[in-house]
Amino acid sequence: MSITLFLFPPSSDLQLEEIANVGQTLFLTVRSSRETATCPDCAYNAGKVHSWYVRTVADVPLMDYAVRLHVRVRRFFCANPACHRKTFAESFVDLVPAYARRTSRQSDRLCGIAKELGGRPGARESRNARVAVSRQTLVRCLRHASISVPSPVRVLGVDDWAFRKGHTYGTILVDLERHCIIDLLEDRLAETFAAWLREHPSIEVISRDRASAYAEGARAGAPEAIQVADRWHLLHNVAEALDPVLRRQERRFKEPKPTTKKLENKQDPTVLELRLTPVQHQRREHLQEHYAQVQSLYEQGHSLREIARTLDIDSNTLRYFVQNQPWATDRGRGGRKAGEASLDGYLPYIHKRWKAGCRNGMLMRDIRS
Repeated sequence: MSITLFLFPPSSDLQLEEIANVGQTLFLTVRSSRETATCPDCAYNAGKVHSWYVRTVADVPLMDYAVRLHVRVRRFFCANPACHRKTFAESFVDLVPAYARRTSRQSDRLCGIAKELGGRPGARESRNARVAVSRQTLVRCLRHASISVPSPVRVLGVDDWAFRKGHTYGTILVDLERHCIIDLLEDRLAETFAAWLREHPSIEVISRDRASAYAEGARAGAPEAIQVADRWHLLHNVAEALDPVLRRQERRFKEPKPTTKKLENKQDPTVLELRLTPVQHQRREHLQEHYAQVQSLYEQGHSLREIARTLDIDSNTLRYFVQNQPWATDRGRGGRKAGEASLDGYLPYIHKRWKAGCRNGMLMRDIRS
């Protein structure tokens, strides 16, 4: 295979004459290998050359290089005396349209970029693809692109959509086999939908929501088509139906909160220590040392006065250490034993007064006194 056929497979009559490299751009000089050209008006084959000129067009990139073509175009004399055209330029229909500044294959590539990305993002991608153009050029490519005739729609999806949310709504029609939008209707009326269906008799299946307008339009416009509920609305309706049922049973599904762990954390001294500031923690350790010394001397038989004089502790603090024992391992809060209630020592007196008929606030005042 020659290099010309490799570079220009659609145009077999092109001949490559020269290749030049300037930076990241390749300049290819090409010309036609035909001896004659056909007049565009009378279809007469002319062989006499009048003159020639160079036409520069942009092509698709090659090996990360931008490509520019210098096409040598010949102008021929038309020898047909009945033709009003005296001269004409040879055409390169397979390579580049008339008066175009880029080849057909580059135009197709730019049109594909514009369809996928749009204006500004497409312009950035065109620079990466070595076919740099502006966003306005991409928009023009879309406007001049030929619209292919869609194939008949067999499975149709219909739903409403908002031109302006909360104000103006229309109808969107989707080809569910090709997964593409095929039309937009200006309203959600059954008559409009039925008229569209009559214009497209190939519809066999209509997937819709539970709106009555679409159901009536489908029956009127395509009575033989099968109407089905679309998957999204089925799942949405099931969720709406199950939500109140599950909410009523919510208490049964909730696990009971662990209470033992919470109580253990309250009695765990490490949890309390985490809540203390460094200054408070230092003072707590200092008091614990004094408490240990007081307990040791008190168990040895020393009086409170001797302990206060030896350790230089205030008498009120010393009395608190001895009576309440705040850091004793077998004591709870308030100097009581673990699991002991504050009224356990008064239970015989309380039972006696209760049987005597004292069942008001006097009982608590007697205990406090």
